[in-house]
Amino acid sequence: MVRFYPWDMAIEIDRLRERAHIIEGLLLVLDDGPAFLVEIGGRSDRVEALERVMKTWRLSEQQAVHVLDAPFRRATKLEQDRLRDQLAELNERIEELGSPPKR
Repeated sequence: MVRFYPWDMAIEIDRLRERAHIIEGLLLVLDDGPAFLVEIGGRSDRVEALERVMKTWRLSEQQAVHVLDAPFRRATKLEQDRLRDQLAELNERIEELGSPPKR
C-alpha cells in the first residue's frame, strides 16, 4: 500500500530522520571513544580527520562533521544515555507519523 503524506508531514519525517541519523553516528563513535581520540589525534587537519572518521566508522559525511563538531561532554555516560533516549523518541515519532524509521 502506498501512503501519501501532506507536504508538511513529509518534511517533518525527513527532519526527524536526519536528526536520528546524526545521533546514530554520534553514538557509534562514542561507544568506541578511546579509538576515536586515537584516530583524530594524529591527523594533520580537519579534512584528514573527517575522512578517517568516515572510513573507520562507515559514517556519512554529515554524521562525521557532527562527530568532529561535538563537544567532549558528549562522551559522558549521562550524555550518551540522553542521546539514546532522544533517538528512541525520534524513532517513535517517525513511526507515529506513519513511516518506519530507517535502520
